[in-house]
Amino acid sequence: MTNTSNHEINASAVYEGSISSSYEYDVRDIAGNVPQKREHKGPGRLSTITRTLKPGESVTDNANVARWLDLSQPGEYTIQVSRRINGHVDDDVVKSNIITVTVLPKPGETEPK
Repeated sequence: MTNTSNHEINASAVYEGSISSSYEYDVRDIAGNVPQKREHKGPGRLSTITRTLKPGESVTDNANVARWLDLSQPGEYTIQVSRRINGHVDDDVVKSNIITVTVLPKPGETEPK
């Protein structure tokens, strides 16, 4: 996330395990379908990082979407992340560029047709 404004913004984040609930993740397969959620055992450790970004500053967060979505089927998936500017429900939403990731078959398996 990069602050492209001319004022400080709230870039605080709440994490459940390694996933920030401050972001929304739009993950889809090549047909536009949302992968099924994986089952997980209860909530992960909750933590909060409080931070502000000055104009021009950036912060990078990592999220292992394959831990909570089933990306086991080989193929292409698109991912776009969005977030409310200051984390408030009434704020505007900013969205990332859409990236495409390719999941390859396991060694020795062939890709489905």
